[in-house]
Amino acid sequence: MGPKKKGGGKKGKKGKSSAKKDPANVLTFNEAVLMHQLELKLAQVNDLKEDIDDLKFRNDRQRQKNDFLTQEQDRQVKNVLEQAHNIARIEDSKEKVPYQDVENALHLKLTSIRVEEQLVDELNKRISSLEDEIQTHSKSLEEVKHYQEHGQNVDSTHIELLNKEMKDMERSYAEMTEFFDKSLTTAKHDIVKKNADGINQQKKLVSELAIQNLDSSTETEFLDNKWLHKEVDLHRSHIKVVEKEVEILEQHNIGIMADLFDKQMTEVVQTKRFFLACKEAQQKDDLMDEDEPTNTRALVSYNHEDDGGEYEEVIAEHSDDVVDNNNEKDALMLMDDYLTEFDDLPREGDYKLGPMEIKLLCVYGQKMNLQPQDALHENERTDGVKTFTKFTAEANELTMATQKVIWNDD
Repeated sequence: MGPKKKGGGKKGKKGKSSAKKDPANVLTFNEAVLMHQLELKLAQVNDLKEDIDDLKFRNDRQRQKNDFLTQEQDRQVKNVLEQAHNIARIEDSKEKVPYQDVENALHLKLTSIRVEEQLVDELNKRISSLEDEIQTHSKSLEEVKHYQEHGQNVDSTHIELLNKEMKDMERSYAEMTEFFDKSLTTAKHDIVKKNADGINQQKKLVSELAIQNLDSSTETEFLDNKWLHKEVDLHRSHIKVVEKEVEILEQHNIGIMADLFDKQMTEVVQTKRFFLACKEAQQKDDLMDEDEPTNTRALVSYNHEDDGGEYEEVIAEHSDDVVDNNNEKDALMLMDDYLTEFDDLPREGDYKLGPMEIKLLCVYGQKMNLQPQDALHENERTDGVKTFTKFTAEANELTMATQKVIWNDD
């Protein structure tokens, strides 16, 4: 409205200028004022029309919004009503809780709330007590820190002195315990020695009294029995020494035999190879000389596999030069069974061996039974023990008689 008033004023100025230019159309002052007022009113009317149009446009938009909002409201109301109906149906379908159950549930809830309140009160009391303990511990901790910072240096010397005194006391206690242990052991040994000496003296006295009361013949028997005991002890000690020496010699002999066996095994394996090569050559000669008359000769064929298989004996027949065919056959079988594990050794020259050499390669012997050492020792002892068993029995009877006499005297 303000700018339009300015525009109306400008129009009035233009009218004045036009009136000056056209003096025929000059208006009076009242007419000019009326004209100016009319122009202002017209401008106001135009502004009002524009405002009315704008308000109409806004009214239409507000009406559309109201229509849309009413539709949305109706739709939301329908949805709410449908939800309410659904909730009502669900509530109707649910079981109806009686009033007593509701009261009981409320009572339980109230009791649980009261219990929780009591627990909360107890927890609060516990928290307050813990806070008090924390304060006391914090005070003690502060005192300890203050002591570590200030009072520790004062008491450190006293603590060191106490530690030294404690170590001295421990050392003295250890020395005392060691001394008392040693004295106890020495006292035990002395007591045992005194008891043994007393027993030996009693035995000597008993034996002397028994000897004094014996006849000359029984006395000589008793002395002979004592001498035999000494001789038996010496003989047993000598047997132990001889057994140790024999064990050492046997170990040495076993080592020598093992070395000799290892050395001779290579020679035996080589002789076996040479013998087999000889038999192969003899078979070739027999095949070439089939027309010539020959005696019955040894024919031993072996199947030798490239992968280290065993030799398999097919025929074993020996010539008339061999004295004992069965022994030679057994020797060949034993040698073949014994030396199959050495088939991987290399072959050497074609040396031909006769039946006698083969027999010499075999070892024959007689099996002997082994006797334990205890049996040998018992056989050795029986001859000497039988001589003084009767003396020991008589001596024991004599000692028992003397002991009875001494007890009766006591």
